[in-house]
Formats: sequence, structure tokens, C-alpha cells
Amino acid sequence: QWSPGRKEADADEFRPVLDIVEPARQRRLTVLLRLLLLIPHFVVLFVLHIAAFFTVIVGWFAALVLGRLPDSVFRFLTGVL
Repeated sequence: QWSPGRKEADADEFRPVLDIVEPARQRRLTVLLRLLLLIPHFVVLFVLHIAAFFTVIVGWFAALVLGRLPDSVFRFLTGVL
């Protein structure tokens, strides 16, 4: 491929180098424990998203009446995101 400012000799000068470190070996028990810890995390996220859904509805009506989104609604929705 032709480019005006480069020569064929310069092609090797800018080759990227990628070093990949092999991950450490993990015990099956710790992997299982991490998977079990995901369950309460997903429960909390589910509850937060349900609360955010209703907060969006309340915030929409508040913005319709007040002309702006209340700060508390904005902060909560920003935190959920």
C-alpha cells in the first residue's frame, strides 16, 4: 500500500508488541463462591431497576408540572445508571 511519507524500511519500526500474561490458576471452590455471590448482587440490581422505573414515572410527572426534573430524582437515577 502506498503512502507519501513512509518507506518500506520504516514498516518494521512501528510494529506493535503484545505481551499476554497467562492468568494464575484458580481453585474451583473460589470460582463457585464468586458465582454464588452474584445472586445477591443481581437481586439488589433488580430492586434498584424496579425503583428506577417508578422514579422515572414520578420524575416525568414532576418535570411536567415543575418544568424541570427534581434534583433528588436526578441524583437517584444517575446513581442507578
